[in-house]
Amino acid sequence: MNGAKLVFCNVPARDARSLLPFYGKLLGIDPESFVHNPESPIPQYYEPITGDGVDITITQRNDTREVTATYWHVPDIGDAIRSLNEVGGNVVSGPDKMPDGGQTAVLLDPDGNYVGLVQLGERAQGYFRAGEFAGEFEDQLQRRREEAQAGAKRN
Repeated sequence: MNGAKLVFCNVPARDARSLLPFYGKLLGIDPESFVHNPESPIPQYYEPITGDGVDITITQRNDTREVTATYWHVPDIGDAIRSLNEVGGNVVSGPDKMPDGGQTAVLLDPDGNYVGLVQLGERAQGYFRAGEFAGEFEDQLQRRREEAQAGAKRN
């Protein structure tokens, strides 16, 4: 298994939009700058939080047991699941197909913490810049915010 890269932290909510003011305040941004993802099958809002491709997502909770989880990009989700099962990981859900052609799964680590895995679709790999870091942090972050806003307007 190749090294994983953190790509997003998912915060589940009863009403995803209702959490935007809290996380906007936490991040020091206007809550209206969160981008609504119209391609998601459930209400979802996201905001880039690093220049090299890490987002915070706030999504509609599917199940009352869902908790905040980090999601790690892996090149092959099947290989990652097999490797992590060998060291005590336990699959909770997935792998499931995502609208962009990628896949996602959630595992428990040996101590019961939730860990998300995502095999990014082609378009998402470019957006998250998986494995890349170029330029100054603030410039990268601002560019990612502008790209996210432009992408949402196109959809």
